[in-house]
Amino acid sequence: MATWIMTGGLAFDSDGETVKQDQLQIRVRTGLDREIELADDDVVLPGLIDFHAHISRGGVGVGAPANLVLQSGVLAVADAGTHGWANWVPCADDGCFPLIKSWISLLPDGLAHHPFSPRFKGLGENEGAFLSELFEAESSSLIGLKIRLGQHDASEDERLLTEGVYWARRLCVPLMVHPTGTFLPLRDVLEPLAAGDVLTHVFQGRRGSILHDGRIAPEVFVASKKGVILDIGHGANHFSWQVFRQAFHEGLLPDTISTDLTGNTWARSPVYSLPYVVSKMLAAGVTWRRVCEGVWRNPVKYLQLRIPDDSVVVLRPENRQEEFLDAEGQSVTGSHVWRPVLMVACGVVAVDGLD
Repeated sequence: MATWIMTGGLAFDSDGETVKQDQLQIRVRTGLDREIELADDDVVLPGLIDFHAHISRGGVGVGAPANLVLQSGVLAVADAGTHGWANWVPCADDGCFPLIKSWISLLPDGLAHHPFSPRFKGLGENEGAFLSELFEAESSSLIGLKIRLGQHDASEDERLLTEGVYWARRLCVPLMVHPTGTFLPLRDVLEPLAAGDVLTHVFQGRRGSILHDGRIAPEVFVASKKGVILDIGHGANHFSWQVFRQAFHEGLLPDTISTDLTGNTWARSPVYSLPYVVSKMLAAGVTWRRVCEGVWRNPVKYLQLRIPDDSVVVLRPENRQEEFLDAEGQSVTGSHVWRPVLMVACGVVAVDGLD
């Protein structure tokens, strides 16, 4: 084991404010001892947490490759329904990261048939018993249930929402709701959600948007106040600058900043990676404090993560003008794109671009 000592850069204090870092010491599994002087505007975190992404594993290839996600500075991922209750498999414990916890789709096979979405036929008692046994046996790896509204028609959306809420309450786990394109009124989607449930794709601009007559619908503030988590879940189709600007203007900010990465959106516009989405939020006026909450503090607490020792990501700004696009072709211009110049996960060096 080698010891690396880093000085300089910016870290976060207990209130989430950026402060000059005095010294950080980590151990790495290979190489020599090293002293590193960081640039003044480098930002240091134990790692980024992607609260909503899709990782390719277990025979379902729709997700992004884990090794590439790791190299983007992401230490842990909440996989959002890539697998269903019938085809979920435990992650291989190979000592490498990102760490993965899973939302389980209420569809038996999750996204195995993506982009085709089979109709949801409901869960009988046998299927429900299997689901209950799965959550009991794999409680340390599973988070909750995930439903995708807006796939076929209103009757299916109603069935998904009703059974999603029912089984989430019966299993005592949270429910994540994908609202993009829903055939239900937004108030009907939000009303049954409880504290700890998640509304993802919160700034999407399609049917089911949180905008009503140009303003944020009052029921969104009610849901947030009662503890429903508002997640970005950016994706290729789920982020609108128009919706975000109005929410920002009215003081509604996301609780978690996430990508909804898949194999098709990895390293491609408008998502690219979690540091790119972070860059987009900073360009839009979100503070580093709120960014830290969205990619670190809130996900770590919500997911009850045990962060491994000797893990660190160093983000460095690349000074260039960037047009940050949304799903509708609109853009916000930024002057920085943040990228990882160092990523160490549990002593394993994934990225080393430091001088």
